Amino acid sequence: MGNICSCSSASQVNAGSILDRVISQASDEDQCILYRLANYKKGGELIDAYNRGGQIEVEQLIKTQFGVFMYALGKGQVINRAEYLRWKFRDLDKVVLPIEASLSRFDPLAQWNDHEACWQMQYRGSLGETLLHVLIICDTRSHTRIARTLIKCFPRLAIDVVEGEEYLGAGALHLAIAYNNNELVQDLVEAGAIVNQRAIGSFFLPKDQQGQIPAKNTDYEGLAYLGEYPLAWAACCANESVYNLLLDSGADPDEQDSFGNMILHMVVVGDKL
Repeated sequence: MGNICSCSSASQVNAGSILDRVISQASDEDQCILYRLANYKKGGELIDAYNRGGQIEVEQLIKTQFGVFMYALGKGQVINRAEYLRWKFRDLDKVVLPIEASLSRFDPLAQWNDHEACWQMQYRGSLGETLLHVLIICDTRSHTRIARTLIKCFPRLAIDVVEGEEYLGAGALHLAIAYNNNELVQDLVEAGAIVNQRAIGSFFLPKDQQGQIPAKNTDYEGLAYLGEYPLAWAACCANESVYNLLLDSGADPDEQDSFGNMILHMVVVGDKL
């Protein structure tokens, strides 16, 4: 565990400010089951169980009661636009079908591809995150232990990404890298996390690219532009052990992000040479 990294040398960001941003985006009024299990105030039923009975009680609780929150009881399934829309409009009586031309360029539907997920959309948080994502972001020793137990019981959770617009595409692997949580990174890779998953939400863009009309040429300054791929995040965090692990697991250093940047470009942008 440790401070979150930032690729831009002119934009030093610590874990607290990132966490504050995430918390501010999560709805305080959202009464979803997820936030009853674990929330950004570092409480919840799962945390209570850990404080009461340690990992043994938590593991028993997860094994016996958590499968219902996942597709096919933890085996996962492919989700489509309809599944996403049911989550997005979960507080409305009717699902609204958006007109393609009216979508913002950041809307997940504007670039939707059916993909596999494990934690059901109906049990996601207000950002489109899963229980595993919340546990990693809370970044305490107890939350990490619970996260590792969760992966041990249901490995397919490693494939889940945040489905909401601002943090779209960020998976548990991205988050674990950002918090320098190497043990959790190892668990996720072994569980089958997608090592070439792209984090493309607006939060991860340079500031001059976050508007509806982006700058023609970017200066790459921003809160959390780390290059989209987990390998780029590891490079920007100067985490050599995780970088090598991802390479050995099939990550491609020549993959280009939306700006055409490969790993070498990212270490130059982040002044990591």
